[in-house]
Amino acid sequence: MRILRFRKYARTELRIAQTFLNAINHRMQLSNQFKNAIVTGASRGLGREFSKMLLAEGIEVWGTARDAKSIPIHDSMHACSLDLTDTLSIANFLNKIVEECPSVDLLINNAGYGVYSPFETFPVGDITRQIEVMLTGPIRLCRVFYPQMLKRGTGTIVNVASLAAEFPLPMMPLYNASKAGLSRFTKTLELEAKGSGIHIIDFQPGDYKTGFNDSVVHQKLQANSREGRVWSVLEKHLQSAPPAYRSAEDLRRALLKQKSGLVTSGSFFQARLAPFLARFVAWSVVCPVIRNYYKM
Repeated sequence: MRILRFRKYARTELRIAQTFLNAINHRMQLSNQFKNAIVTGASRGLGREFSKMLLAEGIEVWGTARDAKSIPIHDSMHACSLDLTDTLSIANFLNKIVEECPSVDLLINNAGYGVYSPFETFPVGDITRQIEVMLTGPIRLCRVFYPQMLKRGTGTIVNVASLAAEFPLPMMPLYNASKAGLSRFTKTLELEAKGSGIHIIDFQPGDYKTGFNDSVVHQKLQANSREGRVWSVLEKHLQSAPPAYRSAEDLRRALLKQKSGLVTSGSFFQARLAPFLARFVAWSVVCPVIRNYYKM
């Protein structure tokens, strides 16, 4: 009889524990905060991982790419064509969103690309293009959706900058400049949104295995040149970088906290130690360290 009572008691306790865990898991679902989201640059890299994470959480996603066919198919994914350098493309996308999703809960500005070149030979056309894709484009989308969120008193904007905003990558001057500008814009938006119910996140990832270098625009490199040596270091770092899905895990945790501010993501050195050092170490010290780090 004593054994039967113990088994009955154990089953009851197990049910209570399971109910408690289910309640916690339900409360921690992002779908309790967001019904829908826009993710730019959703066809590959971090944008693809962010989209997969949101879809797994039960959130309807409007993912964008220049070629909408490159976006993975999912029942809750709306693949949209968007070229952030093209005014007509932006207008068409916004018209589509207004028709299909008039109330946007979450905006993730992630689209971007890299151009690798010393500044003296940097392609003139890419000066404007990189700024439009990674700075002007996100600002334009914020200008549309931020006022709507203010009226409702709810919503979240995530601008995906980069640790390059603090630690510039050699031979990628416009990438660094655009990401630094986006980071400062995000901080300004955070200042203005204080107390409004809107959350603004400056998400700064470090190196991840995303195939980013495969899509970087660059001229033919000589292995023994300065540009070739730096590129080899960049390639090596990306090969040993954490898997891209971890960036989505970091973003998920940040979204669950429902707080604004800076969120760094990446290896311990990049995401924790480096930002700490940047806060307390002068650029005159950091600059030669970066040069030595990249074998310049």
